[in-house]
Formats: sequence, C-alpha cells, structure tokens
Amino acid sequence: MWGQRDSPSRSAAELVRGLDETWAFIETRLQCWTPEDCAMTFPDEWDGQKYDLSRSWVIYHVLEHDLHHGSEQDDPAVALRYFSELTLAQKTA
Repeated sequence: MWGQRDSPSRSAAELVRGLDETWAFIETRLQCWTPEDCAMTFPDEWDGQKYDLSRSWVIYHVLEHDLHHGSEQDDPAVALRYFSELTLAQKTA
C-alpha cells in the first residue's frame, strides 16, 4: 500500500508508474468535467474540522503532492520528462 507508515521504499520506476496511473485517472475526469463539475464540492473532515472540498482543490492538492514525489526520482531526467509532459498536458486541456 502506498503512503502508509510501514510502506516499502519505491524505486524510480514504481514512482513513475504510480504518478502515471494517478494522472491518467485525473486526465479522464478532466476531459469530461465542465468547470461547473470541477467546482462541485463534497464534505471532508481533517483534524476535527469540517471542510467542503471542490474537485478542483483535490486535483491541485494531488499535483502538489506528486511534485514532492517527483523530486524523489533517482534519475532527474525521468522526473523532468514526466513533469514536462504533465505541464504540456495541462496547457492543452
């Protein structure tokens, strides 16, 4: 399981695969969601506080999180390629 305290360390290839899978999932949603769909909210709770989170906020938060993991790449060229492709995809979306 990813992101758990006892999770094993991941190789660069595993990190890239995980990032690719995450963004493929999000890309399919962004291709069909309207701006109104992205603004839809749902309730969440964090540290005893209740929040309404929009789909846009969640997508941004995943991007922010994945940028952190991109810096964990053993091969900087792989990380640069991945995030260059991600940036290009966002500009054309």
